[in-house]
Amino acid sequence: MRELVRVYGIEDLPTIADLDPYLLGSTSSVFGRSGEYGVRDGYLPRTAHDVDARLAEALTGGSLVVVVGPSKAGKTRTLFEAVRAHDSGARVVWPVTDGIRELAVHPRIATSTDPLVVWLDDLHEYLAGPTGLTPAVLARLTTRPGPTVVVATLRSEMRAQLRARWWRVATRHPDAARAGRDRRSGFYQRGLR
Repeated sequence: MRELVRVYGIEDLPTIADLDPYLLGSTSSVFGRSGEYGVRDGYLPRTAHDVDARLAEALTGGSLVVVVGPSKAGKTRTLFEAVRAHDSGARVVWPVTDGIRELAVHPRIATSTDPLVVWLDDLHEYLAGPTGLTPAVLARLTTRPGPTVVVATLRSEMRAQLRARWWRVATRHPDAARAGRDRRSGFYQRGLR
């Protein structure tokens, strides 16, 4: 299991309360870094466009929650704070990019009833290649016995590239466009709107 995840506790997967946003991909600064979370780096609520409220609502009902924004805009920190407020006892699984398929069938994940957060910082990295995230892998993760939410961050420019790629495929394969799906990668266009 340890080789399939980027963070691991002493004996098991850590809870979101055991971690800080810097361990999950937030950029360190003069105000905060791993081990100093909460000292000088207070969270600035994202009230514009009701981001925090909309994110809290999405976490209660969604299997996949994606935060999209420009690079260094605070996507990871915003997501961390929302997940922590939603369920601080949830176990965190941040897979290595080429291990998500193997992780989805690992007994610790597939048979556990623990609340689980699958953390995908930089979602685009998980969509590439033969070991990438597909609808089948996402379904396997979200239909396990325990409550599960898959959360991800995606830079705006990467979303634009994914949409452009989807559009190129859709114009060549109209059936794929009608289904809202890129057959080659399993990327669901409607999931990133």
